[in-house]
Formats: sequence, structure tokens, C-alpha cells
Amino acid sequence: MKKLIIMLILLLVAINIYAATLYTPNGKTFTTTDANRLSYDADWFERHKENYGPGTLYPNSEVMGEWEDGLWEYNCHVFAWNNWQAADRWSSESDMWKLGKPSPYNLMWRSYPDVWYTDTDNPIGIVSYVSASSSEAAICTYSGNHSARIVGNGTYFISKWGSNPIIKHPPTEVPTSYYSVNAYYKINPAYRPIGEGDPAGRDWETISNAISGQGTGKTFSNGLWSGLGDN
Repeated sequence: MKKLIIMLILLLVAINIYAATLYTPNGKTFTTTDANRLSYDADWFERHKENYGPGTLYPNSEVMGEWEDGLWEYNCHVFAWNNWQAADRWSSESDMWKLGKPSPYNLMWRSYPDVWYTDTDNPIGIVSYVSASSSEAAICTYSGNHSARIVGNGTYFISKWGSNPIIKHPPTEVPTSYYSVNAYYKINPAYRPIGEGDPAGRDWETISNAISGQGTGKTFSNGLWSGLGDN
């Protein structure tokens, strides 16, 4: 029995070593793991770029960014949904890392994106993201378990293709295993937590700031303002 207990402790320690704790916008904790993906070198990265552009299977797509060690260790869901990427639709590709990059790369793999839009069990008590129209959405999912960021007027997306680099691509120009877009999401309009740290800038920083900036016809209850309108 003693040996069994020791083995279980070692197993739990090992699990914690290869996992990272993150938060949805509304504060629900969740874990990402190490996908144990292969490490590629800078030469491979440059050769991989040849698979995109005119005359290729993805003629209207291109690889984004430069070589970075460990770049393939996180996946599309973390890239698209995690708070480091901001909550609103990107205005251009320059928004891609405006809030910084995830670290460590090798612990940033999440198998499914549902934690970001089913996270009612958080301090705020509402989901972080809700369904949206294609014209207002910031993020979309594909039926083949893929997530992408929508950019500008929606003529192109930016997403992480599995263990491959980040790709700028038209909505329909993706690997066949991703199939097609099946849902659109935007940050919950009721999302307005009190306290600093919201990468999207919606927090009021302090309760006194919230009170002074809440405007007329609004009430505060359980950490949320009602009747927020456009403020």
C-alpha cells in the first residue's frame, strides 16, 4: 500500500509538471498540457513556407512570423481563445501578439475550445464568449475541431494549424480535416469584471472607477453592471 501511495504521488507530480493553469476571461481556471510535439529547426521552418502561396495547395495562404524555438508546442485553441490574444476581433494581422505571447510554449495545448464558452462556474458567473453573427464575431470554430481568429472584414483568418506554424488564410482554405466553419463567437457583452488584468481592457481597474464611469440608468450587482449599453 505504501508503494502504491508513493506511485500515485509521483504520478500527480508528473502531471503537474507537464501542465499549466490558465484562466478564461471571466476567471475560470483550466489546464493546458504538453502535446509532446516534435521540435523543428529554423531550416525546416523556411522550407515549410514553400507549402503556401501561389502554385501550392494553399495558394492564398501564408506563414506568419519568423522562426521561434518551441513555436509548434501550442495549438489552435490556445492561440485563438487564450487571453493573451485579446477578446475582440483583430483589426489587422499586427494585432496578433499585441498582448504578448504565451509561455511556456510547450505547456499550451488544449484539445477542445469549449471551456471558453461554457465557463459559467467562474467568479463572474457568466460564460466568457457567446454565439455571434459572422460579421461581429472575433473567433470561429470549424467542425473538424479547429479554432481561428477573424481579422478585419472577415476575408481572411489567422490560425495555428496543429503542430505547424501560424497561417494567414481565407476562411475556406484550410486542411480538409478541418472541414468548414460551424460556429462564431464574440466576448460576452456582459463581461465587465472589476479588478485589473483584463487583456481586452474592459475592466474598470477599481470599484471607484467603475462607479464614476458607469453612467446613468445602470446598477451594480454581483460584480456586473446592468444596462451597460455602449459604455
